[in-house]
Amino acid sequence: MLGPTTAITSPGTPGLPIAIAPDRLSLWGGCASTAAGPAGGTPAAANHRASVFRRHVGTALIRCDGRRRGLLDSWARSHRDPDWAQAEVELERDVSRHIGSMPFLWLAVPSRPDGSSDRGRIERNTIALLSCLTGGPDQPTASWLGHHATITRIRQSGLWNSNHVDENYDPAYLQLLANPAGNAR
Repeated sequence: MLGPTTAITSPGTPGLPIAIAPDRLSLWGGCASTAAGPAGGTPAAANHRASVFRRHVGTALIRCDGRRRGLLDSWARSHRDPDWAQAEVELERDVSRHIGSMPFLWLAVPSRPDGSSDRGRIERNTIALLSCLTGGPDQPTASWLGHHATITRIRQSGLWNSNHVDENYDPAYLQLLANPAGNAR
């Protein structure tokens, strides 16, 4: 149950690589690049280049603390700049700590026999419903790190998302959401 000071700031689904056999997929396997697994994982498991969420949190940390001058350019590149390698490892740890301190609610959304699922529909509509750009119910607190994000849509929406933040949600999706909510973890 979410408490009075808890806000939803990052509705999403972990991207699961298609090349991995279905029997090898796991929740933590799909989330390893986002949260670095249980208990923060190892820095090697954390990779902002494989997780948009980590990249957004990292850029906000860089802009917020001001101690990492020049790191923002390296962090935004598709390949690590050797001159910033150690600073990136330290920032990956900071990102893991920040994300690791967030409460998460997992919803079981099973796939159908044909491999399709409602995950995308739930993600899209949840983002649209909660976004401050569409009149979402929660404004972020003044201390929310997302105020330092480089992406304007993140700062304006109050979510760590930039897709679907200015869309209308389909009220029918709430019934779809009600079913997996009974299996929340």
